[in-house]
Amino acid sequence: MIIADTGFWVALFNRRDDLHRQAKACAAQIQEPLITTLPVMTEVYYLLQTRCGHQRSVEFLLAQQEGLFQIFALGESELPQLDKLLIRSTLHDILQFVSVGAMGLPVVETAWILLDRYRFSYFDSLILASALTANCEVLYSEDLQHGQVIDGRLTIINPLLPDHSP
Repeated sequence: MIIADTGFWVALFNRRDDLHRQAKACAAQIQEPLITTLPVMTEVYYLLQTRCGHQRSVEFLLAQQEGLFQIFALGESELPQLDKLLIRSTLHDILQFVSVGAMGLPVVETAWILLDRYRFSYFDSLILASALTANCEVLYSEDLQHGQVIDGRLTIINPLLPDHSP
């Protein structure tokens, strides 16, 4: 199973993104289940809506409904105190299209361990914890160090590097 971070999704769904071709080629080669988290979906939805318009953000949500990827979900209580109005309105839009089941406290506890051990940001620790809890072997991220192995079982891959093929 592969988990994908924000940059991959934005490049895949934004045709004007400089890395769109690489993301599209990478997505076409994926042979195993692809997942993401609800916080990543929220961020991607917001970025696509502001950069590309409402239609593109809806296409992203519909892609999940059509089975392109699954959601490894966290409950609302696991989200840090950000702009609550923005989060709630975005989550409301997303949840009209998808259903999610919360994974809860074990993911958050793992995130805190990773935050202390590796000094990642909270959100990076959250997606890494989600990946480990879901037994993913690969995390697609352009933000984290390409090739780094977390806990001896999760490899960070930047699928948008020019010479990368999954």
